[in-house]
Amino acid sequence: MLNSRMNFKQVRKFCVLHKESKSLLQIAMENLGISARAHDRILRMAPTIADL
Repeated sequence: MLNSRMNFKQVRKFCVLHKESKSLLQIAMENLGISARAHDRILRMAPTIADL
């Protein structure tokens, strides 16, 4: 499955973050004004980056 084609439920199921990563992303959302949509896009992109 391509990361870009995952729906909301699949993103939540397959792109699970550790506690520290969740905190870092939450801080980034608050400080940089990242939207919920951008949050999901970040989660979709993370496995691709990790594979590289």
